[in-house]
Amino acid sequence: MASKHILSTLGRQRANEFVAELAKYHGVADATQEFSIDPSRIQELQPLKEQEGQTFLDMLTVIPKPQMKGDVIFIGKAGLTASRTNTLDGDERTPKGAHGKTKNTFDMGPVENDVAITYDEIDSWAMFPNMFELWGMKVRECIADDRLRVGWYGQRSDTATDRATNPNGEDVLPGWLYQIKGYNNGSQYIDGSGGDVVLGSTGDVGVPTLDFLVSITKAKVDIVYRRSPDLVALISENLANHEEQMYYRINGRKPEQKLTIMQNGELNRSYGGLPCYVPPFFPDGTVLVTSLDNLHLYFQASSLRRYVRDYSPRNQYEDFNSRNECYAVGDYRKTALVDGITIDEAIADVAP
Repeated sequence: MASKHILSTLGRQRANEFVAELAKYHGVADATQEFSIDPSRIQELQPLKEQEGQTFLDMLTVIPKPQMKGDVIFIGKAGLTASRTNTLDGDERTPKGAHGKTKNTFDMGPVENDVAITYDEIDSWAMFPNMFELWGMKVRECIADDRLRVGWYGQRSDTATDRATNPNGEDVLPGWLYQIKGYNNGSQYIDGSGGDVVLGSTGDVGVPTLDFLVSITKAKVDIVYRRSPDLVALISENLANHEEQMYYRINGRKPEQKLTIMQNGELNRSYGGLPCYVPPFFPDGTVLVTSLDNLHLYFQASSLRRYVRDYSPRNQYEDFNSRNECYAVGDYRKTALVDGITIDEAIADVAP
């Protein structure tokens, strides 16, 4: 049991002010009783979740849906529309849609984000008049971080989840990467586990550079999207770090290259001819080629619930948040995934 911590008088005052302001903001009588979040407030809160919590979320497709199940709407590319019709014989011309719609569905499940605000934190914030914003920002950060973690690592929806066994939310909801792996018998997926894809190696399973790795990943994208100008490469931090270290090793003592290295404090994040992002919490040894708007996160606006309670046995306030949501891919053909990538650590000496 945690040692007893008495919340300071000022801290208690600020916490009570927060609960009162929360009720006022959402137009409810008591924020310590579970309440639904008004849709008009959702339009304000959702951008805050994305921008303050995780700016990467702001680049994806995050939208409310009225129903828990339905079709994913993503206007993709069509096939051939060119044709000829023998109108002299009375045949009618049959237009084809300019955009193809791939059949894809979504199915939401309940998600809880229950955030503890300790008495120590409240006391440290109490001196600031904007404690309402500090508290809200912490809750938004926790929710946004978890949304990305589950998006990358989620595999299933267990009735009762276990954070100790599944620290990245593997049991919360099926995420984007899991869904891409299972699409059409893995047609958009390369499994590099077991040493089948090795970065920095020239052997049978080797890919000598990250540029080459992104290039072979892009080749798995369906031909109708392979030259789309909005394609990007999402790369795990360990792969990007390895490539940068190799660059420094080769070019770090060359004055003309030193300037390039230090521009904006980092290397040019572009590999295989595609803009590159290193998303927060992205799994090690992973490369995903897609467009950012192809990764969807849906939530049911009418399902958002929240309440706050003071729980002295744990020396904390507890901010309970829940909603129905799910992850979806707009068009699987516009994806290509390689994971399980290992790095050849036996780097040969290269003269500067």
